[in-house]
Amino acid sequence: MSKLFLHATIKVKHGQLERFVAAKAEQVPVLTGYGWRLVGGWTTVFGRLYTVINIWEIPDTETFMRTSAQWRESPEGRAFRAVTAEVVEEEVVTLLKSLPYG
Repeated sequence: MSKLFLHATIKVKHGQLERFVAAKAEQVPVLTGYGWRLVGGWTTVFGRLYTVINIWEIPDTETFMRTSAQWRESPEGRAFRAVTAEVVEEEVVTLLKSLPYG
């Protein structure tokens, strides 16, 4: 079975990176509790500044759909969305599966 990864590209508003990082740090253990594993989180040093890349490993599509809905409705998910509504310009989320050579 191929692995499933969530790739998120997040454009954070100028001057709001620290606030975003603090809010995201609170969410990592919550999402880990749903079976997600953070592969890594990065920000740009060249190019469009304040762009964040997060990659999560997720067991399967069903887990992603179920736990995404649960997280969105949880108090932690609502609190995170309140922060991101203020500090994020754009977020693009892509689900990826590994190829045999990867």
